Amino acid sequence: MSDPEVRRLAGEIEQEEFRLGQELSTRLQPFQERYDRAVTDCDVELFSRICPGKHVRWGRICFMDADHEMAGEPHWGRTADGRLIAWVGSAPDD
Repeated sequence: MSDPEVRRLAGEIEQEEFRLGQELSTRLQPFQERYDRAVTDCDVELFSRICPGKHVRWGRICFMDADHEMAGEPHWGRTADGRLIAWVGSAPDD
């Protein structure tokens, strides 16, 4: 990860993840609202149906349904600082 080209590419990928996260927000906003309600209501049953995908190191949590990747949808959610983000695949800390 210390190679300058690897860092440059990682930055480009992250910017694309943020761009795609914003682009998908209109269509996917209901998933975040559902997640927010589950947190407020302590709805454990709903949490069991939400995607377990996350990138803990970066504070990313996916708001989509479990197994949404099978339908070709990326993970979609917010970073710890509140930015919308979409990403494909998983991180080593999933």
